[in-house]
Amino acid sequence: MPIILKAATTAKEKDEIYRLRYQVFVEEEKRFTHASDRIFDIYDTLEENVNFMAMENGKVVGSLRVTIDNAIGLPAMEHYDFKPYIKKNTGKFAGIGWLCISEQYRRHRGILPALFKMIVREARKRGAKHLVAPLHPPILPLLERFGAKPIDNVFLSGD
Repeated sequence: MPIILKAATTAKEKDEIYRLRYQVFVEEEKRFTHASDRIFDIYDTLEENVNFMAMENGKVVGSLRVTIDNAIGLPAMEHYDFKPYIKKNTGKFAGIGWLCISEQYRRHRGILPALFKMIVREARKRGAKHLVAPLHPPILPLLERFGAKPIDNVFLSGD
């Protein structure tokens, strides 16, 4: 079956993304513990936020979120102080995050590039010129292939 990529628009689709986040970050990668079987935050409720998803056979197997700068701010700012970088650059910013792909789909050649293309398209459509994101260090080499570049040295944050 083909992989279908789209923006999540229904409550059911969003709920499946929140469950996938839990599956990937808690069950598969064991990066942290979480009290619920869904991971979501205040940014997921905003109009300036879009969750994109990859689906196969009706099941969400990958997701990536973009949040356009807004009155609440960017989720990325909770993990790193991007203010000096933002002050040096003109134009609107957007934050990307919650990249998650089910373990059995991580080597699929098309999912990650397609999700990033969708994020870039959405950010541009909404007037953003720059994307910022705190990253899990092992993913940086992959993102550099898309033109991403680090703005600081690697550091690890606590749980």
